[in-house]
Amino acid sequence: MAEELDNLFALVEAAERRIRPFIIETPVLTNEDANAISGKQIFFKCENLQKTGVFKARGALNAVLAHLEKNPELKGVVTHSSGNHGQALAWAAKRCGIACTVVVPEGTSPAKIGLIKKYGAECVICEPTPTARKETCAKIAKEQGKQEVPPYDDLLVLAGQGTIGLEILRQVPDLDMILVPISGGGLTSGISIAAARVNPKTQGT
Repeated sequence: MAEELDNLFALVEAAERRIRPFIIETPVLTNEDANAISGKQIFFKCENLQKTGVFKARGALNAVLAHLEKNPELKGVVTHSSGNHGQALAWAAKRCGIACTVVVPEGTSPAKIGLIKKYGAECVICEPTPTARKETCAKIAKEQGKQEVPPYDDLLVLAGQGTIGLEILRQVPDLDMILVPISGGGLTSGISIAAARVNPKTQGT
């Protein structure tokens, strides 16, 4: 277990070195009203100030850069997303000068599709089911020779999100607990790995 954690933490450290020149070390802010209501001192990690306006830029960029290190001739990347990850991958691909395709389900907000296209990515519409999204993504990857970059169930993406944990524990070293919203689990997993290694006393939830 300890060796596995060490290996995962090494991925997070490598991700930070890889993406550091291109992303923002977002600030940590406090709020007196939140402190008063909770009876605790609360710190907010402002990832809304990150590139593309969301933490997803970290994982997407780490994945793109890592794949390019292994294959400098990479033709492009492809993913399935209804918004934030697709936008982040489109930004990362543009930043690295490669093509990007984002598979989006029917009914996706036109505003979100517009943001993805703003970074030069192609959007492909599919049926609004998890199976259709994954199958369409895999088909494009095979036919066009592009690298799949999943939204969350990917170690490179997870490691990129984990850099938030490294940052916040540098900014506020003695945190008792880190509260993380969860959807796919990539953000939660990445931060948990960083916290467990940097400050094992910090609880994650």
